[in-house]
Amino acid sequence: FQVRYRPSANFSSQAHECYISLMAFGTQGMFVDDVLGIGLRYKSIGLSQLHIAENHAGVVDIVHRKFPLSARAAIQKWGDKVPDAIKKAVEKNPLQTFEFIHCVKPNPEPKAGAKNYKGMPWASYYVSCEGKALLQLGGYRSMPYAVSRHVTAPDETYGRSPAMMVLPDIKMLNEMEKTIIRAAHKIVDPPLLAYGDGMLRAFNMRPNAVNYGGVDGQGHQLVIPVKMGANLPIALDMTEQKRKVINDAFYVTLFQILVENPRMTATEALIRAQEKGQLLAPTVGRQQSEFLGPVIERELDILAMA
Repeated sequence: FQVRYRPSANFSSQAHECYISLMAFGTQGMFVDDVLGIGLRYKSIGLSQLHIAENHAGVVDIVHRKFPLSARAAIQKWGDKVPDAIKKAVEKNPLQTFEFIHCVKPNPEPKAGAKNYKGMPWASYYVSCEGKALLQLGGYRSMPYAVSRHVTAPDETYGRSPAMMVLPDIKMLNEMEKTIIRAAHKIVDPPLLAYGDGMLRAFNMRPNAVNYGGVDGQGHQLVIPVKMGANLPIALDMTEQKRKVINDAFYVTLFQILVENPRMTATEALIRAQEKGQLLAPTVGRQQSEFLGPVIERELDILAMA
């Protein structure tokens, strides 16, 4: 834990990004690297960069990551191995970006007894899309990518997120909020009905403004606000129903079980906590097997070899 939570490892912020990706898109990836002179380094990989494949047991064992890198950073990482186009770009525009691919998959032919990457169970390839050049061939003792899914249906590789399940409700809630804002605006600042005798001037709606011609000789108003008849309480109740559906999908209500009724006995609190654990077990169990477990195995492998 000392190594994981040191500032240079950057675990907390990257794990938070992983959970955001998991809840929004249903699939997240964490890259656990062993940087010389620094130690463990964590990197959240966006779903837009990830291309994954499962083995016969449904475990993600092939990861292709396509990512951009500036010409300057590419030279720093691979030196003269980069294609000539990237070398020329460093002189003219060192911040120009190029696409690269990192592939990690099981080593097809591990050599027994080999001390270098040829004997490691995981093969690693860095490829430059510019020039289609193989920049680095290596390997890992343990899988560096921990890819987890929130939930998958049969025969699905990429996960489904809570946001996907309630996306119609989220969009509907957005439209309902827009309608409520328009209705509230009309109630607070309604349109005006004016007597059409051609004598009224343009109205000044500022506070303390004086508008001549707004009343007749008997003092009757010639300009009145339009009564819109909007029922904001009903609209707010409808939006609250949508919010409840969305909160249920994101497990908000489960984490409020013990908060909603603080005056409960110890036995009732224990039963509610057990119920919360049972309802969260499928989701947490999958993250334990696909994300947290592989990350811990990777960490212990690196630290044991160190």
